[in-house]
Amino acid sequence: MTLATAGLLTASSQAALVLWDGGTGSWSDSNWNGGGAAPAMDGTDDAQIDSGLVTYTPGGDFGLGFGSSNVTVSGGELTQTVSNWWQFDGSTVFTVSGGVVNTSANNVQFGNSGADTASLVITSGEFNHTGNGEFKLRGGNTMTVSGGSFSSRFLSLGDFGAATIDVSGGVFKINDGSIGANGIYIGSAGSYIDITANGVMNVGNISVSDAITAYLDSDKVRFGGDIDNALLSVTDDGAGGVNISAIPEPAASSLIGMAGLLLLLRRRR
Repeated sequence: MTLATAGLLTASSQAALVLWDGGTGSWSDSNWNGGGAAPAMDGTDDAQIDSGLVTYTPGGDFGLGFGSSNVTVSGGELTQTVSNWWQFDGSTVFTVSGGVVNTSANNVQFGNSGADTASLVITSGEFNHTGNGEFKLRGGNTMTVSGGSFSSRFLSLGDFGAATIDVSGGVFKINDGSIGANGIYIGSAGSYIDITANGVMNVGNISVSDAITAYLDSDKVRFGGDIDNALLSVTDDGAGGVNISAIPEPAASSLIGMAGLLLLLRRRR
């Protein structure tokens, strides 16, 4: 096989990008630019929404069987109004780079098993899970928040193997820290929420002292993957909850310097 032939086969195997036309309608209707048909979300097409209002109501779980098909919301609004699950398997990458994503699904799940490698990437915009169930990120699947916001009632992290959520910017919100497991269930050792840079984790309905015990002392929330969470700050958000964030760099350097000084003094004694 020549290099030219190999390149042609690689190009032909890539999914086709199908764009929403910016109007208002159902995911399954004709408001797509790929010949007026909804994208074939089985690895054949990728879907992108830049503007408009899209409602997913065809029945069944959203994302199930998408395989390697990707979804990007860079503007407009995508809403799932039914209580079916929102369930991504395979290697799907769901990207929110603007706009708003709303789902009232009972459960939102990335990964059906430890063999999946699905991803949720939030760089701007909003991802709002308003259902009464869980947001599940299973082992082998990834989630990053570098801007915008994410919110859910309850988080289940790390079934079928360790999983981490990286929050380097924007806001990651758990709506109620007073419910079971303080709103965060850890399924496998080594699973945690990693707060770095400008990322903020907000938890509703919990005090500062309870949040420190529930999240930092338990290592459910870490700074840069480190179990020594001295570089994380927990503060009252003024609305009955807390904000967890990284201590700004100059203050962090001062803390490290003080720790080094104390160690030196101990050695001299």
